Amino acid sequence: MDWAADLLGLSDAFKHTSRVGGGVIQTSASDSVLTVVVAARARYMTKHPDAKVEDLLIYTTTQTHSVGAKAGIILGIPVKSVEVSMADQLSLKGADLRRALEDDASKGKHPIILSTWHS
Repeated sequence: MDWAADLLGLSDAFKHTSRVGGGVIQTSASDSVLTVVVAARARYMTKHPDAKVEDLLIYTTTQTHSVGAKAGIILGIPVKSVEVSMADQLSLKGADLRRALEDDASKGKHPIILSTWHS
């Protein structure tokens, strides 16, 4: 991806050769979200090596695009949708997310990512 960084005039920090940047070009939104969830899982498992994969969760909202659920199916990670409503203009409320986090923590679950992408 260094050529893309050069083409866009980005600093060397964006290049793979910098050992900081780099990246991939995806063919679809589904591929992109899957890649991000794989990276989130890897990062979480690196920072929490005692966590069990079966206790991981992907968080979405009830209005998140299906790509979040697809990533969960492919990776075998359950997806939890936090309710949003028209009264809040479909915005995720902090109190609702906090409640979900606390509830899942009490069950030994580990949310690794929150996807709120809408089409």
